[in-house]
Amino acid sequence: MTTDLMSDEREGLPEGWVETSLGEVVTVVSGIGFPHDYQGQTSGALPFYKVGDISRAVKENNGLLAGAKNYISHSDLVELKGKTIPVGTVVFAKIGEAIKLSRRARALSESVIDNNVMGVVPSGAIDSEYLFKFMCTVDFSEKSRSTTVPSLRKSDVENEVVPLPPLPEQIRIADKLDALLSRVEAGRERLERVPKLLKRFRQSVLSAAVSGELTREWRGGEEISLQSASLGTIAKFIDYRGKTPTKTTNGVPLITAKNVRQGYLSLEPREYIAEGNYSDWMTRGFPSIGDVLITTEAPMGYVCSINWDYKFALAQRIICLQFRSSVSGRFMAIYLQSFQFQTELKAQSSGSTVEGIKASRMKEIEVYFPSLPEQTEIVRRVEALFAIADRIEARYQSALTTFNRLTPALLAKAFRGELVPQDPNDEPASVLLERIRAARATLGDKPKRGRGAAKEAGGAKPDSPAPDGATPKRRGRPPKAKPESLPVASSYDQAVQLLQERKFQKAEGTRQGELFGVED
Repeated sequence: MTTDLMSDEREGLPEGWVETSLGEVVTVVSGIGFPHDYQGQTSGALPFYKVGDISRAVKENNGLLAGAKNYISHSDLVELKGKTIPVGTVVFAKIGEAIKLSRRARALSESVIDNNVMGVVPSGAIDSEYLFKFMCTVDFSEKSRSTTVPSLRKSDVENEVVPLPPLPEQIRIADKLDALLSRVEAGRERLERVPKLLKRFRQSVLSAAVSGELTREWRGGEEISLQSASLGTIAKFIDYRGKTPTKTTNGVPLITAKNVRQGYLSLEPREYIAEGNYSDWMTRGFPSIGDVLITTEAPMGYVCSINWDYKFALAQRIICLQFRSSVSGRFMAIYLQSFQFQTELKAQSSGSTVEGIKASRMKEIEVYFPSLPEQTEIVRRVEALFAIADRIEARYQSALTTFNRLTPALLAKAFRGELVPQDPNDEPASVLLERIRAARATLGDKPKRGRGAAKEAGGAKPDSPAPDGATPKRRGRPPKAKPESLPVASSYDQAVQLLQERKFQKAEGTRQGELFGVED
């Protein structure tokens, strides 16, 4: 592999930085086959990581591999002729559609990876946490090859260009990112509570509306007076179930159960019937503004009020309800979404795999409604409160979009050298790289194996004493200090517990907080 090491004077890079290939600062490793007979051990000496473990680590533990679903003993590893990866190795999928997900995880203990996984082991020129965060920005999907199944080669990873600051600055960058990204994640977690709160709020409004609490003040504090009737006696059922129209690419919009959401109509998916077939198809009745649509299965019980005036057709798992003049369709759209009606609907449903309800059973459900003036007032108040919820939801979506941009923006800023100040006393990255290259050249970039290595040692086997009392030659690179690791977990559950303890320790006082004065 050849690398054009760029000067730290290169335009766009801070002083002391260089751009180099990833292969200059890491060792790329691949995993081994994991026969089925060796799988299934939920505890043991070495965690054996598969692509699924990486996905779980990303989703649940911020990319930290603290435990696996499978473990393996040292003796089994010898039988499989495999090798372990050290603490700090960054691992990722190297084959299949998982490459496109760009999920990265970092080993917190000595472990093993399977042959669908590739890893990069940091050298003395790159900090393991800096490497992990850089790898999270790399997309290998365009570099993967194969006519059937995408795959990565070792050279694809080695040739990736990495901006390399001085080693002390790498540590400062990684620490600063830890501090900032933890705040981003905490903010995202708080933000993601909003949809549940809004759902609970809307359901509370519906319950207050149909129980009369929402309009108690409007009635002067008096109890609500309700009438009751079966649904079939106050509404005409326009039912196009059991018929499937011929669909076209354009024409009259076709609305099915797939378009009806709880409380509103979705325009997706967009389906149509031909304009010339509309009259022949709509023989059971025409929906009007103010009518109510309700789905009867898959899903059952989704309700929306028709508030549009364009022509459309109906089909498939949906019924249109046209209410008589004494009952407001807009009020009934509220009532039908309420917990009270939905509970009764479920009680009258049938089906073991797909829950649904027959029109004849729905017609028998008893519904309750106040006077028409109070129905109108309830609709006004519910729509006003739902409008507030809609505005909050819009702000939530905007805030979520901003949060989703924060992490990529912070990472980009970090790898441009704009996140932390440079220290002129730091040894330039180019000097460190040259020293590592010199050490490699002295030892041999790729140590020989087998007979060649034995011959160089005077016929002795590698790593064994050389003849005539000569200093034995060592294969490979000199040993380096291992990064700090978690205690080795003997099971997945213990690993999760250790990870939680580590998170707590960080919350109490992390190294990034000490360096940068990050406050809670």
